[in-house]
Amino acid sequence: MKKFLLIIVFLGIFNLTNAQQNYTFKSGIKTSTLSVNSTQLNQNKIIYPEKLSPTADVNIVNIVDIGTAANVYDFAANLRSLWVNPDLNTISFYHRMGGTLDPGGNAGDLGYDISTDGGITWDTMIRNFYYGDMVGSNPHHGIYNPEGNDDPDNAFIVYNLSGANQQSSGFIHGVSSIGDTSYHIQNFDSSNAYGNYHPSAFTINSQGNVFIVTPLFDDAWQYQDSIVITRGIWNESLQDFEYYNSKIEVLTNGGLSGPQDLKIAFGADGQTGYISMLANNGMAEQQSGYYNLYPIYWKTTDGGETWQGPEFVQLDGPTGLIGIVYHLLNDEQIDFIFAGNPPERTEISYTTGFDHDITVDNNNELHIAVIIGLTGSNPYSIVTESGYFPVLDIFTENNSSKYCTVKMGSPNTFRGIFGELQEDNRVHITKNQSGNKIFVSWIDTDMPETLENTAPNIWCRGFDPGTYQITDNSSGEDAPTNVTLFSDGMWSSYFATAANYTFDVGDGWTIPFVFASFENDDFTGSVQYKYITDFSFSDYDFYNESNTNVYCGNLVDIEEINISNTTISQNSPNPFHSQTTFTLNLTNSSNVIMEVYSVDGKLVGSNNYNNLPSGENQITFKANGLKSGVYFYTFKINGEKISGKMIIK
Repeated sequence: MKKFLLIIVFLGIFNLTNAQQNYTFKSGIKTSTLSVNSTQLNQNKIIYPEKLSPTADVNIVNIVDIGTAANVYDFAANLRSLWVNPDLNTISFYHRMGGTLDPGGNAGDLGYDISTDGGITWDTMIRNFYYGDMVGSNPHHGIYNPEGNDDPDNAFIVYNLSGANQQSSGFIHGVSSIGDTSYHIQNFDSSNAYGNYHPSAFTINSQGNVFIVTPLFDDAWQYQDSIVITRGIWNESLQDFEYYNSKIEVLTNGGLSGPQDLKIAFGADGQTGYISMLANNGMAEQQSGYYNLYPIYWKTTDGGETWQGPEFVQLDGPTGLIGIVYHLLNDEQIDFIFAGNPPERTEISYTTGFDHDITVDNNNELHIAVIIGLTGSNPYSIVTESGYFPVLDIFTENNSSKYCTVKMGSPNTFRGIFGELQEDNRVHITKNQSGNKIFVSWIDTDMPETLENTAPNIWCRGFDPGTYQITDNSSGEDAPTNVTLFSDGMWSSYFATAANYTFDVGDGWTIPFVFASFENDDFTGSVQYKYITDFSFSDYDFYNESNTNVYCGNLVDIEEINISNTTISQNSPNPFHSQTTFTLNLTNSSNVIMEVYSVDGKLVGSNNYNNLPSGENQITFKANGLKSGVYFYTFKINGEKISGKMIIK
């Protein structure tokens, strides 16, 4: 008997009447809410595994202790706490103070650990924010490297957090010299431009400008239908950043009290950037009366001076993404979850999870790493049966509002409860310096029969958006790699986070991770942070051409598709019974391969037409006994790909 866990998350405050829903799930689905109290915790006994000693000589990473903290609260908030500057071969980790290495230290103080040799050796517990007359939370940080500098000692730690003094709340920001740790600046801005300041997203672009994104709340913590974009520009004479605010309207719908999650990232040019959030703003078409979350984003091409948007990603429905509507779940899964009476696939509602991460590749394409699953029976909820909520990389195609999806892995569990804290899969995305390799990571418990993500390992997978190649695991299987297998972090990689960049080493890339280790079994008391020094992928790991994992386009019939001055017409007739015809207009003589896939991603037919002449070519596809239904075709023309949908009667 399969077990189900349905997570219902109430995002802020919302009031909804019962929506009319056109389908129901199999009965007996378990539920839990985002707001956890002690009574709820006692209803489910959590059993933690005994620690295993390493017994294998593969997949064992080296892990070193770095700083400590009095508690894990800010780290648990999934803020920008781990930062890599590849030009300086430097990595920094920002956290609360206190714990074993800071006896008697104040948890309200903040500081950092740093390595200037690529994470091999560390200086720890460098305090740069003092509790004093101000209290702070939600810290973000990064490394500012002055133009032309190649010495880490001449660079700065940049931090910001929400704070308050006895009179008001506001924006705390400052810098610390890496080379001279006695130099640190702490500023407090209580201007009303920030509202009740609660920073959600942070980055530094390649031109050294700081960007912070904050939902705008009033004094009563009511969302004001806007986000504040705070831009910091280095002032050499002040040896500090000066900050400037702009505001854009960001509406939410369906009773949401603001965006669920905000992220910001820039490409290598420092000009192209994206702000992304998970929310519902009424732009996407809802399916069967269900409320769901979906990615919404804004784009800049002038270094953050102006932002265009919002754009949204239609996940589901008759215009949804091919890789979600027809390839996220197979027919057997759909049949089981709906107790043998499934709706049409275009009627099923899908939603994101409740956190995500973004990056921008070498072609300035946006990549959104996020969990996608069936929308639950309650507003803004997700079905989390094992294998039903994969981690996807959703990325833009040709710098437009067209998207591709690649499935990175399918977690077994979704949410863990750790004392008073709870955490989902903490999906992160890391790129190499050139931006042509993307690495997506998350935490997941892989113990059999475990329903909660309470004993997590770190999982990671690499993807090349230029070639569509994806990494296999260490056994050569089409699956992510268990980073912490048989290591000190096995089943105990709590609240793990990944860096923004990799370290490029030879022909490979090291992905930096930090996780928390607790002094007490009930997740109270001090925290020891641990750094994974040497988890890497090499160029040779990118050999699995992911034809069955990558899908581009929405479920709209394509009248005519252009590839490098080559056109492919939609097949005619469509739908068809026995055969259909495609028309290819080739500018030059081209090698053409056609592949056909079923809705669950299985290759059901292929033909290599070798070199076809320039001009108009007619290609006939015969059904050859295929059952009626929806199929997807992919034409490979001189190494380029295009996919579309066709229907057999």
